[in-house]
Amino acid sequence: PTHTPVSLYLSLSFPSKISQFLLYSVMATEEMKPDTKKLEQKQKQSSQMKEDLPPPTIPPLPLPYKSCSLKVSIHCEGCKKKVKKILTSIEGVYIVYIDVKQHKVTVIGIVSPEILLKKLIKAGKNAVLLPEIPDPVENKPKPVDPKEKNKKKKKEENLQRTDEATSSGTDKPEKTEVGKSDKPESEKNDAGECCTGDGCEVAPVKEKKDVLKEKDSVKEKKKKKMKTKKLGEYNNKQKILLVGEGDFSFSLSLARAFGSATNLTATSLDTLEELQLKYKNGKANVEELKTRGCTVVHGVNVHSMAKDRKLGQRSELYDRIIFNFPHSGFGFGCENQSYYIILHQALVRGFMKNAKKMVKDVGGEIHVTHKTAHPFNEWKIETLAEEKGLCLIREMEFNKFCFPGYSNKRGSGHRCDSSFPVGKSSTFMFQKRIL
Repeated sequence: PTHTPVSLYLSLSFPSKISQFLLYSVMATEEMKPDTKKLEQKQKQSSQMKEDLPPPTIPPLPLPYKSCSLKVSIHCEGCKKKVKKILTSIEGVYIVYIDVKQHKVTVIGIVSPEILLKKLIKAGKNAVLLPEIPDPVENKPKPVDPKEKNKKKKKEENLQRTDEATSSGTDKPEKTEVGKSDKPESEKNDAGECCTGDGCEVAPVKEKKDVLKEKDSVKEKKKKKMKTKKLGEYNNKQKILLVGEGDFSFSLSLARAFGSATNLTATSLDTLEELQLKYKNGKANVEELKTRGCTVVHGVNVHSMAKDRKLGQRSELYDRIIFNFPHSGFGFGCENQSYYIILHQALVRGFMKNAKKMVKDVGGEIHVTHKTAHPFNEWKIETLAEEKGLCLIREMEFNKFCFPGYSNKRGSGHRCDSSFPVGKSSTFMFQKRIL
């Protein structure tokens, strides 16, 4: 056998038994030396195999731990790092698996999927919760009777015969829309290329639409779950129009009670400049109403408000229309004079004519708060309402102190900002007469 130079030297210089022992020991040491090239090749192969392997199948977890899978817009290594950093920073997340090709992220921990989605969407990543795959035991097909199989076959044969009879014999090719490609949606990209930095904001358009739909559905659910807040005969779920407001203190008392004024539309005959000159708190009240979401409109006349474009479209009908203490203005005479009573009646008549067009047919009410003592009872509000096709459903005693912050104003004359004694007053509630 061939020997290395060391083994030859040993065989010549030492006796037979010693030389054989030394020879075998040298050969063993040479075989024990590792080959560095082979080791490097094995390491490369193992690393490639790890990258190519899919995420491991998750065994059944103990009760507190749960796994959920998400579809996230991941297109490069930068995206992968960003998503992993976001998810691992959340409390209760223990393990994160990311599959870049399938845009799939599996998370194991004690966290609800809603928290994960919120965090990803805030960071600019579109994410959708994937449905859970049921156990294979549940999906096992049930045994089918041979009679049912025969019935199905007969039905299929009959359908084929009818299709052959009705077909014209020439199959037209399906039309394809111009500009649409055959690539799957997961491969399509708005920008055409993926980022090479730390994060990628590119995502398919379909996912963005899904996220917007989810947000809209959440808003609708919140509106439905909104608690009803009441003040007197009014609540935050009614669409209310307030007419002839002085310093807007009545509408503000409703807004404060409801917590918001998104359901209110408050109007006044005065312009904004006239309002600031007449009332001390007028401007401040209007600003607070607007911050609470109220629609404030100035220069609205009750005789023509149904056609006023500032109040929106005619199709927008109201649940309640309120006019507190209607008055045509102070003159030089007394309230009991017939001339002034006719002027006041004309004001109420014009209001009811227009309010009837703006209130809902079913459930809609027109409220007029008015003094009941003499000479104000001479206005005969009930008869004025009957003339315009309205019927009185209820008369309720008005208490000013039930509406905190409300300050009734004269509205005209040199004492326009001062309040007047309410005395005995009632709120008259009218509805459309049903024919």
